[in-house]
Amino acid sequence: MRTSLFSASNAGSNVERLLRLIIKRATPISSDLALEEARRNILAKRPQWTTSFEKTVTELEQVRSISFPLPVELDEKDAPYFAQLSAAAAITL
Repeated sequence: MRTSLFSASNAGSNVERLLRLIIKRATPISSDLALEEARRNILAKRPQWTTSFEKTVTELEQVRSISFPLPVELDEKDAPYFAQLSAAAAITL
């Protein structure tokens, strides 16, 4: 949900509406690493979305980032996200 968190912070956008639908049906998770990256990007690129982002964060389950050897090759920056989703038995990326 790394990219989606940024887009979902745009109140009224299609991605924000999709995330609201997901929240009604399940508990989305995000890692502390993904949340920090989204927060940093929002502050740098769309500071007016900060309030919406912070509200959205309260509706997610936040998990700590982890890292372990993976059975696939990924960019170094993407590996912690995949490892966290794998450890949480996520059904979608």
